[in-house]
Amino acid sequence: MTWINTLTESDARLDRGQPLIMRLIEAVDRLDPERLEQVYNAPLQGNVSIEESLLRAGLADEHQIARAYSDHYLLPIFDPPPEEAPPVDRQVASLLPAQLCREHRIAPLADDGTTLDVAIFSPDSLWLADDLRLLCGRHMRPFFTPLSVIEKLLHLLYPTTPGEAPASWKRDAAAVQGKSPPTLPPTRPLPPLESLGLSPRQRADLSAMLSSPHGLVLFGGPRRSGRSTSLQSCLKFLDKPNVCTIDAQEADRLTVASALRAWLRQDPDVVAVDQIRNGQTAQICVRAALTGHFVLSTLECDDAFSAVSRLAELEVDAGSLAETLQGLVCQRLVRRLCSSCRSPQKAVGRMARRYGLSEGVTVYRPVGCGDCDGTGYRGLLPIFEVIRVDPPFSRLIRQQSSLETLQRGAIAANIPLLPDSMAEAIAAGLTSFEEAMSIPPRRDRRGH
Repeated sequence: MTWINTLTESDARLDRGQPLIMRLIEAVDRLDPERLEQVYNAPLQGNVSIEESLLRAGLADEHQIARAYSDHYLLPIFDPPPEEAPPVDRQVASLLPAQLCREHRIAPLADDGTTLDVAIFSPDSLWLADDLRLLCGRHMRPFFTPLSVIEKLLHLLYPTTPGEAPASWKRDAAAVQGKSPPTLPPTRPLPPLESLGLSPRQRADLSAMLSSPHGLVLFGGPRRSGRSTSLQSCLKFLDKPNVCTIDAQEADRLTVASALRAWLRQDPDVVAVDQIRNGQTAQICVRAALTGHFVLSTLECDDAFSAVSRLAELEVDAGSLAETLQGLVCQRLVRRLCSSCRSPQKAVGRMARRYGLSEGVTVYRPVGCGDCDGTGYRGLLPIFEVIRVDPPFSRLIRQQSSLETLQRGAIAANIPLLPDSMAEAIAAGLTSFEEAMSIPPRRDRRGH
């Protein structure tokens, strides 16, 4: 489709630091720059888009937004007179699930058997072309449309009654044919969420992430860090009846289309992908989250911030990631000090500064005894970093900020990072400075 090329090329012509609609309207001098800057700097609340924020602030009208996007992407506009009811073909309603249309603010307009005309409000909906083709077997022809017109269309096409939207989504999804992905039952008893070793704040943040009806939560860390165990514990915590767990190697052999087709056929409450190993699997996760699923997956990385850069390397669109990512959980496993023989010492010098410990605070070192076979350690201790993605952090992702900028944003929000959690474990006498060397210090403390 030529408009897909336009989608990529036209965005490349503009600077990336600011939302597209604000740059477009500024370019034609339609808004007051000072008031526009106020909206840009104000954190967006909940799932409110930048377009809706502009409408609520009275800085643009919906017809102006539709015209600006239509001119930019060289796509047609659907904007019937406001005093007239929009033309409706009720037969096209059966082609798309009501829940999908409501969540993404799109509405089917007309169908000729091969092409489906679709009213859209935001250019983010252009990326749904593949999903719509899978659902109804039609190519998508998008029309930029004022939001009020889309809302009228949705009201006429999908009258709201209690429980109807989920039922419609399930019925339509069941009609999609495809191979069912393999399900992996747990092979050993799983620790409850309360026993993973999270701090109270980390546990609260993770619980908040898991309460989202849709989106993406990633569990990162090096190999054998326990990230898969944490994911499975979260599935146990969610306790959903319809969970689809995909083995990473099997998912890598599936195309994006066949994986999406299989998931939509099963209409899962939760989709869990064992590990993101390549760009195709990453796209599967983000696409599933964009279409209303709740997705959990693991990723091999050093910390939460490098997880974002890793997804960028896999060519995941920054805007889609910012829209779907609910949170990042990164962890390491270090050896736990033997409580029978550990020996106290004072934290001094560079090691104290490296982890932000007060000079002279009591810490412990390994000694070795019969209880620990002379190693000084007994068992393993998980060290966590939990970042709940809020609007400011989401904006940093959308702007493709550097690792240092992402970390500064987390530090400014007082989020405990891996080095902070490690420092707490050292101060509590649970592990040693020697074990801490496996975790780099915070970037703002390097060189101390």
